Amino acid sequence: MAPRPLSLLKLLAFFVILSVLYTGYIFKSLTFRRRSSLSYDSKNFYLGEEASQLLSGSVHYFRIPKKYWHDRLAKVKSAGLNGVTTYVPWNLHEPEPGEFHFSGDLDLVHFINVARALDLFVILRPGPYICSELEWGGLPAWLLRDSFMKVRTNYPGYISAVKRYFAELLPLVKYQQSKYGGPIIAVQVENEYGLYAGQDPNHLNTLAGLLKNEGIVEPLFTSDGSSVWESEKSTIYEDGLKSVNFKSNPEKHLKLLRGHFPDQPLWVMEYWAGWFDWWGEGRNLFDTSEFTRNLDIILDQKASVNFYMFHGGTNFGFTNGGLTIARGYYTADVTSYDYDCPISESGAYGEKFYAIRESLVSHGFPVPEVYRSSITKPRSYKPLEYKDGFFSLWDMLHLVENATLNEPMPMEIVSYPNAIGQSYGYIFYEMNVDCAKSGDVVVSGLKTRLRGRAHFYLNRNEVGKPILYEDEASTQQDSSSWEVIHSSEMSFDLGILVENPGRVNFDNIYGLDGQYKGLLGNIVLSGSAGCKFKGQGVSAFRLDMNSTTIAQSTRRTGRWRERPGLHKFTLHLRHEAHDTFVDPVSSGFRKGVVFVNERNLGRYWEIGPQKTLYLPGPWLRSGANEIIVFDEYPQQEAPKVLIFKDAPDLGVKNDRDP
Repeated sequence: MAPRPLSLLKLLAFFVILSVLYTGYIFKSLTFRRRSSLSYDSKNFYLGEEASQLLSGSVHYFRIPKKYWHDRLAKVKSAGLNGVTTYVPWNLHEPEPGEFHFSGDLDLVHFINVARALDLFVILRPGPYICSELEWGGLPAWLLRDSFMKVRTNYPGYISAVKRYFAELLPLVKYQQSKYGGPIIAVQVENEYGLYAGQDPNHLNTLAGLLKNEGIVEPLFTSDGSSVWESEKSTIYEDGLKSVNFKSNPEKHLKLLRGHFPDQPLWVMEYWAGWFDWWGEGRNLFDTSEFTRNLDIILDQKASVNFYMFHGGTNFGFTNGGLTIARGYYTADVTSYDYDCPISESGAYGEKFYAIRESLVSHGFPVPEVYRSSITKPRSYKPLEYKDGFFSLWDMLHLVENATLNEPMPMEIVSYPNAIGQSYGYIFYEMNVDCAKSGDVVVSGLKTRLRGRAHFYLNRNEVGKPILYEDEASTQQDSSSWEVIHSSEMSFDLGILVENPGRVNFDNIYGLDGQYKGLLGNIVLSGSAGCKFKGQGVSAFRLDMNSTTIAQSTRRTGRWRERPGLHKFTLHLRHEAHDTFVDPVSSGFRKGVVFVNERNLGRYWEIGPQKTLYLPGPWLRSGANEIIVFDEYPQQEAPKVLIFKDAPDLGVKNDRDP
């Protein structure tokens, strides 16, 4: 007699039992160490009952591919640190009102869990304003659709938007706090508010209330330069912990911190390991020996310290910010956020990494063995021949949203058929002009009307030179308030391509309101040709360079022409992809953006200091990889190759202190 098969019920029971046993094993393997809550007295921080110096490093998840988060945080641990600090960028998490992104490279909860698995505490800096050399300090550009908007204040429109954002963000991290066994031990209120030009005396209290209402129970704190405590005009959050930010002279800053706040321990929230760079000057590097001397003083005074940055990463896409202070004129920050860090942009150990370890050992802290990364070093791929096609900027205008306006208006508020405004990229304006005769046409009013960097075109042929204006008080050193165009035609189309080079992320003089980009209104025509606008309206084209536009453009490439536009290359890979550096400048390109498989690597510019763009290996794939170079300038001849390097070229050292 043949054996009877198991009944369906028995089979089901077997698989249920197996599933339960397997699930129990998985949960056991992922068990996290329960983190003790943070407390303090006048001299020490405590994690549980044990006095602890908080030794952390700033690592921003949004500037690093998700696949590399464990590697970068393992290197934090390997330096001898016991925590990590991160900002949270509002503009990336809520790119449109009510549209939230918390997955992929923006999966904040996963980042926190990686830190937790490595037994690192987390210090969260959720903003809503974060500075961080990020576009508009992390504020979303759609706030500018409210013409009365007053950011970083209790203006109702601003607070309403912050409430909606916090209501989405904070429930995600609520149970990651140490009260619930998670790694978050402290949360920052705003960022360097004591230095802000447009302070609202009630704003920090309002934000602290919002944080608490959404379930934040860990200690709240603020971070500022020590000068704010000496000023009667500066606003501080009285109930929170105070921390100080500086690069040098630690004795001075720690003395001021102790003198003003004797009931709390010393805490350096930003000990600057380096500095950021901007277009048109050299790199800002911080001598390692001076860095170490200052660190030894901080540790001698039993102060807690966070290294800003420990690993900087990259301002991918159009996320870089800009500044007007210090230099007296606007400059945009470069794409790399290497920051002369202990860990380089591509994850390599630097001198300061080993200096931190040695300093900690000399002060009696335990330091683990150096973490051996499984990620291979960057490689230089063979130069790619230019044979895959070209798509001009003018052809791209047929693919993007466009609108007819009565007069020019900023990119943020143009109403298109399927979208309202744009936050980043370029906008192209075109208007019809009639002239009494041939001659010179003077385009003026740019000082009050232009916000961004503009190219000028007569019948879509570039004329004059680019001009940049950020506000009436600050601009590029070599910009004028007018452009002179010579026309031999009695009627022509005047085109103006305006780039948003990065909204100002920090300004302690003028504030941060009104960060519009594009043309704010009508410009003025004068000159010997006697020209005037026809009055047929202004065409506006939305060139935000989104992935859909790039994908559609690459399917339509053709033969090269001497125009601004997209240049297509194809990298074929048979084996595992590795990190590399794309070098558009050495390849003959002048200024623009590079896309790889529709991901925006960021901006390049021949004026430097940065010449290469970091391309992470996880963004490449086996088989064909499309690499698109968008250049704002027409190439005088077809490009020959696209060059890769195995090491970055971020420029030479600046000859002056930033």
